[in-house]
Amino acid sequence: AAGLGGHGRILVASPGCLSVQYRQHSAHHRCEYRSGGRFGARFSKARTATTTVEVPHDPPVVRERARAAIADGGAVIKDPNAGGDGSVWGFVGSGAMNMAPALVRVEVEAARSGGSRVRVRATGREALIKQKIGAKAADRIAEAISRA
Repeated sequence: AAGLGGHGRILVASPGCLSVQYRQHSAHHRCEYRSGGRFGARFSKARTATTTVEVPHDPPVVRERARAAIADGGAVIKDPNAGGDGSVWGFVGSGAMNMAPALVRVEVEAARSGGSRVRVRATGREALIKQKIGAKAADRIAEAISRA
């Protein structure tokens, strides 16, 4: 969507885009300012929440459930740390109307009881209005893994 901001300025915002572009058009020069992510990061802080559950399934089965749960509400990504520990990583929507992104890490280890211990850690950036982005994402993924 685009709107005229007055004096030849056009405000451009794409649906689903995290940044807003501001352009000023004139006969001799063209200025372009990009704001959004970098500007908003100054006013928000990363908040992390962790949820731990035990499930009666083997670790490989739980990892597949974690991949499915993350893919259902977002996207599975490769391990950014290249840790090789078998953790499942992804981005999911959280917060109000699932519009705020949360980075999720699911760690699975064998439990003494014969099942698996699952630790879901989610991080989201909180600004003035606290939406508990990380907590909502961690709880939702842990519930989806323990269900079924």
